[in-house]
Amino acid sequence: MMTKKIEMDAQIIAVRDQLQKLRDELHDGNVYQTLGQRVSHIILNTRRRQRTTVTLPPDVAQLEEWLAPLIAKDYHVTHVSQADLDLVLPYLRSTDYRTRYGLALPTLIRFVDSGVLSADQFRWLALQLLGPDYLFNHILEPVNRGAFGRAAATRLLAVVMEYENNHPGTVHLNVDHFVIQIATYICLETDTRGFVTHSGQLTTFSEMAFLMDRLGAGDWLPRADKIFLMVILFERLKQLKTPLYNGELTQISSYLTTLANRNVLYESALLDALNQWPDLGGFPSLEDSNTSRWNLMFNGRRLAGDLCFQLDLPKRIQDNLMRRMVL
Repeated sequence: MMTKKIEMDAQIIAVRDQLQKLRDELHDGNVYQTLGQRVSHIILNTRRRQRTTVTLPPDVAQLEEWLAPLIAKDYHVTHVSQADLDLVLPYLRSTDYRTRYGLALPTLIRFVDSGVLSADQFRWLALQLLGPDYLFNHILEPVNRGAFGRAAATRLLAVVMEYENNHPGTVHLNVDHFVIQIATYICLETDTRGFVTHSGQLTTFSEMAFLMDRLGAGDWLPRADKIFLMVILFERLKQLKTPLYNGELTQISSYLTTLANRNVLYESALLDALNQWPDLGGFPSLEDSNTSRWNLMFNGRRLAGDLCFQLDLPKRIQDNLMRRMVL
């Protein structure tokens, strides 16, 4: 099944290039103290586009017909062709929950987990998911149907990373490309909707947390990149104008706690990031209150509260948050 390839937006490329420069400087040990401020500047200077038409996959009947014999064999496969991947992958962009999370995603997860994909197929799959057709599909526009594909792509990338964690050296992905694409995506994602009528749950930030947790759990990424991505996630959260209330912050808190316990460097980086969120756990002033400010405040309070409920949160982070929480 052939679909028209989407070109990467020039502004997305500009954001990516700026983040690449920051990442290079971080690896050289030059921007650690100012990383959050500079990421914040990049996010603040990103301009949104007008909404355009989202291209959706063909009718699900084609996928169901192809899946029928596979389901009859309980998904037991010994070989997956490129044509198979070409057919299934576009359905991750479906706005129908059953098609997206009941058919396409489980099938692709089974392909990954079964180990039948070749190194070339793993690379192809990752490059597709990290590209404009999936991870960046209509990302600069107001809330739109492209977000469903972005969320599903993020989940599948997490599954690929889980496979790499369990089978080191199997996937052979380009670390530099992977990190900078994920960093760019986190900077640009703003869709926090939960349940969407007729389309099911939209889980962009939950899937983001799951991916970050998988990246933090393995040894595939250098420590500097794990800190880089964590700081970018914090800066994204600090500038969201809409609420996160579907459990995303609990998942993010779990990821942050797990990462902080892996090494004292991550613990210190988390503490620094929290300290650079000056009104975390507080309330906006009446003179400066609007819907966006209150959403930011409640997001921050929920994050701080969810972190405090993590039983293994490092003590100095727990103490820092307890001092700052306004009851």
